[in-house]
Amino acid sequence: MLPSGRLLFMEMGNAFVNIFICFAVALAYTQNIPIVTATVTAIVTATVTAIVTATVTATVTAIVTATVTAIVTATVTAIVTATVTATVTATVTAIVTATVTATVTAIVTATVTATVTATVTATVTATVTESLL
Repeated sequence: MLPSGRLLFMEMGNAFVNIFICFAVALAYTQNIPIVTATVTAIVTATVTAIVTATVTATVTAIVTATVTAIVTATVTAIVTATVTATVTATVTAIVTATVTATVTAIVTATVTATVTATVTATVTATVTESLL
């Protein structure tokens, strides 16, 4: 199984540091020790800085990406849910109101018309019949 990119980078950095430490120790026997110390310090500092920078960058990028994704997803979900709910509620309310109003109006109109017609017809018939007798 291959190591992750970060692990591979860290292992390469460790190997790099080990090689230069060996180089510095070998140089210490043949050369001036302060130069070796400065060289090893510079190499170790550069390597550790590179490893830490890569690790922190990857971590911060992952955290920021996850946070922004979560915020955007929650916001879009809330907006879409509210919009769809409002639209469906308004549409259903309008349809039900129109249907109930039309039905009640038709029933009341038919009932009143039938009642008035029957009453007028009965009254006129009774009046005419009584007059003829």
